[in-house]
Amino acid sequence: EIGEDKRPKVIDEMNDPFARQKLITWWDQEMIENATIGVFGVVAIGNEFVHNAALLGFKKMVFFDLDTIELSNLSRTTLFRKEDEGRKKAEVAAERARELCLAEDPRIDWFCGDVMYEIGSGVFRRFDIILGCLDNDATRFYIDKQCTRFKKPWINAGISELSAGLQLF
Repeated sequence: EIGEDKRPKVIDEMNDPFARQKLITWWDQEMIENATIGVFGVVAIGNEFVHNAALLGFKKMVFFDLDTIELSNLSRTTLFRKEDEGRKKAEVAAERARELCLAEDPRIDWFCGDVMYEIGSGVFRRFDIILGCLDNDATRFYIDKQCTRFKKPWINAGISELSAGLQLF
């Protein structure tokens, strides 16, 4: 007799955008769709993460960024366009992520402001994972402190000239 976990998966490849992912034995699409992600910094690495997360099926995300889009940002992003110049980075990233999101009923929100002074630390409780893609060490330290306080996993990623760094906490 075949055990429940040994039965072959039945995947509807014609109607399920995540069919190929679900064929991976260790993949958990339901976990991805239920996870809530906080992304701090949505240019360069953050922009790529948002893009890929939406395509993978993450549908509950909140984006944080203090700045507006400048022409120089466009060479390092896939979500921003020339006509977005002057708009809030987090707002545009949320709009584009909603457009790209392949999961049903995306709940993607954004905040434009200084996370150290304009949001309460309790906001970190609502996330299952946090991604820091910042060019600001003070905010990185603040996020680390909050993630430690609330026992939340976070990824710190950054680029400097031709090198990149990634740390898991």
